[in-house]
Amino acid sequence: TQVRVSTKPTDRENHIAVTFHVTKGDRLRYAEVFFQGNKAAASGRLYAYVRPMKLYSERRLKNALREMTFYYRNKGYLKAKIRVIEKKIDWEKNRVSLRLRINEGPRVKVFFRGTRHYRLASMKETITLFKEGNFDIVEIQMSAAAIEQRLRQDGYPDAKINYKKERIRPDLYHVVFYIHPGKSVLIKDIAFKGNQDVSDGKLKKQLFNKKHTLAQKGVFQKDLLEEDRKIALEIFRSKGFAHAAVSPPKIAMTSSQTRYLIEYAVEEGPMVFVKAIAFRGLDDFSKKELLKKMENEEGKPFNQTLLPEEKDRVVRFFKNSGYPYIHVIQNFEVDGKAATISYEIEKGPPVRIGEILFVGDVLTGVKPLKKTLGIKTGDPYSEKRVVEAGLNLRRLGTFNAVEVEAVGLEEKETTIPLLITVEERQPFVLDLETQFSTDKRYTGTLKFTNYNSFGWAKQTRMELTGGIDKNRAELSWLDPRFLGADVQMTLAGWMDYEKRAIETSLQTGGAFSFFRQFRRFAFLGRYQLTKTYGVGGQAADPNALRDSVLSEVSLSGSYDRRDSFADPSRGFFTLVGARLFNEIRGLGADFAKLRNVFSYYLTPFHLITFASTMRLDRIQDLVEAASIPQRELYGLGGDDTLRGFGEDRAGPLDANNNPLGGRTRIIFNEEMKIRLSRQFQVAGFYDGGSLTDGLDDISPGTYRNSYGFGLRYITPVGPIRADYGIIIDRQPNESFGRFHLTFGYLF
Repeated sequence: TQVRVSTKPTDRENHIAVTFHVTKGDRLRYAEVFFQGNKAAASGRLYAYVRPMKLYSERRLKNALREMTFYYRNKGYLKAKIRVIEKKIDWEKNRVSLRLRINEGPRVKVFFRGTRHYRLASMKETITLFKEGNFDIVEIQMSAAAIEQRLRQDGYPDAKINYKKERIRPDLYHVVFYIHPGKSVLIKDIAFKGNQDVSDGKLKKQLFNKKHTLAQKGVFQKDLLEEDRKIALEIFRSKGFAHAAVSPPKIAMTSSQTRYLIEYAVEEGPMVFVKAIAFRGLDDFSKKELLKKMENEEGKPFNQTLLPEEKDRVVRFFKNSGYPYIHVIQNFEVDGKAATISYEIEKGPPVRIGEILFVGDVLTGVKPLKKTLGIKTGDPYSEKRVVEAGLNLRRLGTFNAVEVEAVGLEEKETTIPLLITVEERQPFVLDLETQFSTDKRYTGTLKFTNYNSFGWAKQTRMELTGGIDKNRAELSWLDPRFLGADVQMTLAGWMDYEKRAIETSLQTGGAFSFFRQFRRFAFLGRYQLTKTYGVGGQAADPNALRDSVLSEVSLSGSYDRRDSFADPSRGFFTLVGARLFNEIRGLGADFAKLRNVFSYYLTPFHLITFASTMRLDRIQDLVEAASIPQRELYGLGGDDTLRGFGEDRAGPLDANNNPLGGRTRIIFNEEMKIRLSRQFQVAGFYDGGSLTDGLDDISPGTYRNSYGFGLRYITPVGPIRADYGIIIDRQPNESFGRFHLTFGYLF
């Protein structure tokens, strides 16, 4: 690889353009990797760290050497050294061969004596021996100090640590830490005396020091007592008690000398109310508009803690209204039970957006980029809109990086040009995916995506899916910012063959949709036209297996309060949707499919999460006695509904034990997940549900349920689930249970 740099002057004064000319050489791959001196680790194990299937690079090699070193340290070879002693490159074959020499050094075994609560597995991250790769006397002393600090944090203030280093043989050393924890001293109670309007519970909840309970250690942290006092004082002031005072705490011990009693004396004083909020220098701006930015309100309790944030809000308001050089002085005065807040405002000159210049847009046209920005030349300058302009460009998916520079702010110019530098991603991407689930079995997907179609920053995708039970070809067009707004517009056409337990059909169709994502809310509107050919299956209504042409309008909205998409532990998710069908060709069936989903996540303890969901799906006739096409009926049972059952086999069956589907479905799923590590979880679950033709038909006889256990491996985009479900109310010809292997959450 060769890099050449050239410069040339630009039209702007005192500016030059710097161009890097990169000539990529041939890529190198590994030929052979040899290891010398490794006795404690097999060459095959070390070879895996090199990742020979990837391209060779100095960075990857350096990372591999570091990972191998950590591997040796974790095995006790703290002084292991690994270096490259020979590197041969065959430029004709573009191959590189490496020879690595390993000096393992002596093995070090670490032991803990004196208490069974502390062992190597729990203390490995605390001691410094393994991190630093050394076990001389200084490092052992530092590890002993770290252990002592850990014990004090765990509630043992008098902990003492002794140590011994012993040479067993030339290649083996023992390092022993003797732990003398002393008495465990925790907090029995924290009390406030003199508070009337603010409860102890609200105060204690915010403190660093906590009362000892089953759920929390309650370790006494003396150095944080003053911080706790300040926190309590801030709470009183946030409630309107501007004259409040909190004295340093009184500390006492219980008779056993193992528990602390902490008491704070409080003087609340009178509650102070906001008498007036005054602004000077507003000119044409409305005071009412600024008051909307404030949490302090006239006639309400005075919250002194909010003043810095409210000043920032005033500054941001003007910076986003064309006055980036705003200067604000905030004052407040408390007189008895009344507080007055005042703002002195110097707006500075009005500022507007100047010329908008793009750098790096080799394939992308300027017109679609300017349309995407949401800001144009001549608009009042706004910090918020400039930041959003960069975000809008990033959301297109066309660029690896976007940088927006406002030129002239430091010089306090009144016209601010925007210099936008973009780095275009490779427009053509080919993805190959494979999937497996117990119900759908093996499928493979080939995706070809153009992330910058016609230079318009729009996405075109061709997707081919092949599998045992499903085959699909789809062509789609995605506009990430339709008409320059925060709305995604998608056009798609497809041909789909799907084999389900209740029917087999071939479908062709087309659709367009609009999607809008807010912070927590999301809305989807979609229209699609499909033609379905019934290939096979069984149905309670023989007409349901007919060919049909359906026109569909669907609307849905969701609200997401989960703390994580990939691995939620708290919060809830809810979705409501309606799909309206008009059968253009067939039997003229008009009907609606209604859907309600609610999921809730609770983590009462650090390692345990409870997840619950309820799903209600219903088909509602819009004409009398509508015959619903079999493809649109619901099924019950399988990977994503009721585990333990075969696909769609928890609902109505015909005389030959084939599933028939239904119009009304209700599902309950309960899970308890226990975290074993960051990636692994074990789970116990209960699934229950009913599939009938109407709500009135639901009865104990139609309700099916199961329970079971499973293992989860968490990835950034969701878990890989291995579950075994056991049927509770087994019927004749039903198995004991079923194994399920799937990707993604059940709900």
